[in-house]
Amino acid sequence: MAIAVLGASSLLGKALIERLVRNRYPVEAIVAVDHFTEHDDDSDENDDRQLDIADQSFELSSPDAFDWGAVQVVIGCEPQLVQDYADEAVSFGAVLLNATNTEMLGAVSTLSLADSEWVGAQGVYQVPNATVLLLSHLLERLDNEVGLETIHISVLNSVSDQGQSGISELAGQTARLLNGLPVEPEVYAKQVAFNLLNNSSEGASTAEAVEQQLPLVFRDSTPVIMAHSVTVPVFYGTMALVSMQYTGVLSVAECADIWQALEGVELHLDQLVTLVTDLNQQPYLSVTELRQSAQQPHQLKFCVQADTIYACVVPYLEKLIQRISGN
Repeated sequence: MAIAVLGASSLLGKALIERLVRNRYPVEAIVAVDHFTEHDDDSDENDDRQLDIADQSFELSSPDAFDWGAVQVVIGCEPQLVQDYADEAVSFGAVLLNATNTEMLGAVSTLSLADSEWVGAQGVYQVPNATVLLLSHLLERLDNEVGLETIHISVLNSVSDQGQSGISELAGQTARLLNGLPVEPEVYAKQVAFNLLNNSSEGASTAEAVEQQLPLVFRDSTPVIMAHSVTVPVFYGTMALVSMQYTGVLSVAECADIWQALEGVELHLDQLVTLVTDLNQQPYLSVTELRQSAQQPHQLKFCVQADTIYACVVPYLEKLIQRISGN
């Protein structure tokens, strides 16, 4: 099955291609689509058309001239490209998986579809927010065990949530401020370096996405979900602090046993684990600070963090590709 990675030069696009290649997806079936700069033959500068990932070289195809009928699935990894080319890609019969935070009108959430419903699918589908993926694996399993009633979530987002532009803005502002120079925010409404930003100032916030999308994970229950989110001046990853109440009885040890059995989850209950030094580009999420008060046997609190591109979004996209292809 041929796949077009729309926005192949983005952080997400590169990470997705790397995982597919390392897991032996046929290289010839992966098409890297993105804008690139061409230079004159007599120029000393090289074209940025070639993308080298995981010991493989991919020649970028321009979305303006790409034959969308040549692929069955398009993975949208860059917001503006998805907005510009989604209709054209779908008109040729493709499945477009929008993995960006910019939701498209009329897109169907991938959380609402069973595996069998992907057979012969066509149209635009919205991949869940990265923080929703970070939380869903853990919370769905607990809900099946003890029935979740209320979930309070505080999310700390890094600037990679805005892609390479967010990273470049934080790096540039940090350098200028350390040299006593003024900064002019472009990606964010306010200075992000040495600062904390309420996500509500950046349009649709992570908190809103969590409150809207996470309920789709719970098939047979309707827990009350309340979320808050802020952007912190860190380059990569996401941390969520969660407090939950449930109807059943569950101890810290029982909860740890349940999560320890989940794929892609590691428990570091007695260790100091950080996004920067331990989890950058790691394919798993880390659970820490799992605790419970003796006076509240129906409540647990925990911290979960991960490089969500590598640990959450890319593995989820790979599973969707397998479902669509029937493997």
